[in-house]
Amino acid sequence: MGIKQLMKVIGDESPDAIKKKPSSSLFGRIIAIDASMSLYQFLIATQLAGHAALSAADGSNTAHLTGVLYRSVKLAEAGIKLVWVFDGRAPEEKQALLAKRREAAAGAAQALATATTEGDAAAAEMAGKRAVRVS
Repeated sequence: MGIKQLMKVIGDESPDAIKKKPSSSLFGRIIAIDASMSLYQFLIATQLAGHAALSAADGSNTAHLTGVLYRSVKLAEAGIKLVWVFDGRAPEEKQALLAKRREAAAGAAQALATATTEGDAAAAEMAGKRAVRVS
């Protein structure tokens, strides 16, 4: 389960705890990457960039996988060993939040359809970001 605005809280409460480093300083280290977060990042980025040409035979978008592969290769070239962390089943305590997220996604999908029909590109872009789901 994530902690809402964790980086902001850490930055506010303990600013010295966060240090930006060049990837070269991580040579030979093992780092963990949140697979779910990365997939969402690339799904949204490729959706906005219009990478529709990268799709599976059934038409599903696969452009985000190129982003994951590219990130993995770039970090490996920098001598960084990766561990991709995939979430397991969400705990019972999170089920109510997940239900709210599903409702919000359904609303975003409807808003996307409406904005697309009306030709409102800005509204469609915003709704499209909120409608993205990893399946």
